[in-house]
Amino acid sequence: MSRLKLTTGFISVIRPIVSLFRCHQNSAVCTSSKMPAKEIVFHCEYAPSGRARCRVCSSSIPKGQLRLATSQPFAEPSLGDTEDVHVSKQRTIAAEAPRWCHANCFRKFKTSNQWWRTHVDDAELFVGWRELSKTDQRELRQFVEAVRNNKMPKPFSHSDPEAPTDDTFLGAERADESAKYLASQAFEKKKKTLRQSKRNEKEETDNEELPSKKKPREEAQGEHPAKASGKRPTGTHQGVEATLKAAYGKKAKGQSTRVFSPGEAVGSPKKRPSQKAKTEVGGGEGPLSPEQRHAIAVAAESASKATMSRLKEILRHNNQRMSGTKEELVQRVAEGEVMGAVPKCPECNEGFLRFDHNSGVYSCPGFMDSEGDYHRCTFKSKDVVRLPWKKY
Repeated sequence: MSRLKLTTGFISVIRPIVSLFRCHQNSAVCTSSKMPAKEIVFHCEYAPSGRARCRVCSSSIPKGQLRLATSQPFAEPSLGDTEDVHVSKQRTIAAEAPRWCHANCFRKFKTSNQWWRTHVDDAELFVGWRELSKTDQRELRQFVEAVRNNKMPKPFSHSDPEAPTDDTFLGAERADESAKYLASQAFEKKKKTLRQSKRNEKEETDNEELPSKKKPREEAQGEHPAKASGKRPTGTHQGVEATLKAAYGKKAKGQSTRVFSPGEAVGSPKKRPSQKAKTEVGGGEGPLSPEQRHAIAVAAESASKATMSRLKEILRHNNQRMSGTKEELVQRVAEGEVMGAVPKCPECNEGFLRFDHNSGVYSCPGFMDSEGDYHRCTFKSKDVVRLPWKKY
């Protein structure tokens, strides 16, 4: 009897504990069901190379510039399952990889204000926060505060001398390595400066009155009869001397006067003909004939009246490149109507060929594969047959 009472008392004591444990399990399950299935992680860093492309504007992110990204560590691949283990692993890595954007394009990565209020982390929680400069850290804090308050953030200045680079974003559509691009820009700037300095030196030399060396033979033949007779020169020589005296003041003793030809300007440097003038004189207009240039100009004027959507539809119908500004799309459509559609690269079969109007050379800039990796192509040739242009 006492044993029965003891068992009944033990059951009455243990039953509330079991009920409490079950309620705790149910509440944990409910709480876990309300948690987001995918975690959002925010990243910030200076681009280690110039090969990555912005997920918003699709242009390259130059080496050393600040870039921002989001990632989902447990994201599932968008494509279906496959029996190939290597392919499945590559797809998983691509799904979990950060989606990099320019710092000034990052707000456009998601247009919903609710998404930013819900998911954005504190600036100090961004992966790579400690490696940023003080100015970029301050501007990243301002960015987070703005998107949380449904405001458009201020543009990043990129002017901090402590940052790896302070160059502005490159707008090149398919730029190569940023280091090579910046080096070429610096070389062109240096070459332009040297050309300008040489031009200035030539102008100063032409403006100076250099003493002429007298030749005894010319003096014996009476080259300057007016000076030998002691009379003032008349006519053209008198007008030239008066002009020089008005420009440079009283003539120094023993200094000779330079005699200009009637067709030469007095005191003005010799100007080099511009490239446009050389083209008009020499007739070198590149591979395009004047008739083709005129036809392209007429077609471009007609295509400029179309909208961006219409131009992209025409280019898509002819399997042409559709990225770029409206002016570039108009020029692309006009050239296609006159000269034909540019085919894909015959070497890599992926890249869109580019045509140089000056040299007539077709070149391939490379292409991006489905995993976002850039592949370089070195194809260059003048012997490319264009395809018939399809009316749309």
